[in-house]
Amino acid sequence: MKPIGKAMKLSYHQGASEKEALQAALKSYKQTPHPATGIPPASMLFRDGIKSQFPRKAASSSDITAAKQADLQQKLKQQEKVNSSKYRKASNFSVGQTVLVRNFKKASKFQSVFMDDLFEIVDVENKSKKLKLKLLGSDSTLVRHPDDVKPYHGNHRIVHARDTDQQAEDIVTEEEEIAVRNAKEDAAAPGDAAGDAPGDAPGDAPGGATRDAQEPVDATDPDTTNTLRRSDRQRAPNTRYINNDFVSK
Repeated sequence: MKPIGKAMKLSYHQGASEKEALQAALKSYKQTPHPATGIPPASMLFRDGIKSQFPRKAASSSDITAAKQADLQQKLKQQEKVNSSKYRKASNFSVGQTVLVRNFKKASKFQSVFMDDLFEIVDVENKSKKLKLKLLGSDSTLVRHPDDVKPYHGNHRIVHARDTDQQAEDIVTEEEEIAVRNAKEDAAAPGDAAGDAPGDAPGDAPGGATRDAQEPVDATDPDTTNTLRRSDRQRAPNTRYINNDFVSK
């Protein structure tokens, strides 16, 4: 709770005893009427309150009922305020629906927000806002809030421990990857040209004549030369980096 946290921080900075500060904060919290119920927490729990410097104030059954009703109305009001956002919509989950569950073990931003496993809804508790889920292909179950679940649409390959044979087929060893990579590099590397003699070097013309001995290329012909394209814009130097003291005369 924020009041207890503030009291502990204040006692730490003042050098007071943390145990005494905690007891004083709890005692004050128990005797203060709660804004949601209008009754002190000690009176809600013990009905007769606790012994303190002030006289005890007993809470009757009607007071407790009214406090619970006021607390419920405040929760509904807060719920309406949160759900009024355009980014929120009602979740209509049904039994037998396939869903994805939020990854509660996410440790970095590179990990997936939702787990790869698929779950099936077994039970829906609208009053307590809970969903009982069962892992597909297993007997494992989870209980999650609807905010941590989203419906799944599409095909999904389920891999469990019993699919070891299929996993073994999908595994590619490092040696196989190296062999495939080398084969691709050999196919992409320039080899002997078609029609080369056995004694010719790669890229030589047939009969031992190299390509350097072929007809020269006309440098003035724009069709055969690849001229670089340069900009005609005149760039003025930045005066910030010009020091006239070092200009030679």
